[in-house]
Amino acid sequence: MLRIIGLLAIAPLFLAATCADPKYPIATWQTVQDARQREAVMPLEWDSSLFPSVAERGQNLAGGMYELYGVKPSVGIYPWGQSGHLCEIMGQTGTWYEGRTTWLADYTARKCLLDPQYRHAAIAAYILSDGTIVEVMWLTD
Repeated sequence: MLRIIGLLAIAPLFLAATCADPKYPIATWQTVQDARQREAVMPLEWDSSLFPSVAERGQNLAGGMYELYGVKPSVGIYPWGQSGHLCEIMGQTGTWYEGRTTWLADYTARKCLLDPQYRHAAIAAYILSDGTIVEVMWLTD
């Protein structure tokens, strides 16, 4: 059984797309925003156009199409649009707290999360039947 947790941002409000408990992606989103504020980096803006792709990537990840290596996040930077870049961060954890703190503790993930060139983002989280949480976040410029 796989449950999806997604975010939609309407003004400053977050709503769960398909789950009654959106605490996982909201907690990660807020942790990243707080870290950006501490570093004097502009906050991320929710990009609803990214969400369908982020959700699909997360669903494939949670479904076993890609392999994750414990709590260490997987980070990739790819060309995006005409001249931009996309940073993708993926990870699996046993608890929501473990996931959001691990991302900021990992050098490469932290570098992406706090990079001022990235201004737009979307995040999706999945809970597997064993309680493992899988999160995927995309950041774009």
